[in-house]
Amino acid sequence: MYTPTVKALATSDGETLVSLAWPWRRTDSPRAHVLLVHGLGEHARRYDDLAMWFQHQGIGVWAYDQRGHGASSGARATLPTADALLDDLDVVWQQFAKAQTSGVPLLLLGHSMGGLVVMRWLQRHAGANVGQA
Repeated sequence: MYTPTVKALATSDGETLVSLAWPWRRTDSPRAHVLLVHGLGEHARRYDDLAMWFQHQGIGVWAYDQRGHGASSGARATLPTADALLDDLDVVWQQFAKAQTSGVPLLLLGHSMGGLVVMRWLQRHAGANVGQA
């Protein structure tokens, strides 16, 4: 196992989200990149083993601690607005998409509550080309 690169991202309401990128250690280019969105009461480092599995499949991996979880700021078990997690995913997606310059597909994978955040976020962006920053 190796340590992901950590980056702090600012939200529009002044919170800090901690994003993780597991460095690409292969000589070939990835087939795709995936952004993992964790569930309630979790954090992104829970997915270290899954990140390694994806990398063995040729897929680059990012994740982030949602507000109020893991190393990200924000009150635990509360949200300032109903769309706060969607707005946060907007911030993370912009950085994720901007960092991927190889032209391969960009994927989203949400687990549990993260799956609900991903589905709602995709509904919000229906018809938009979210693959570009």
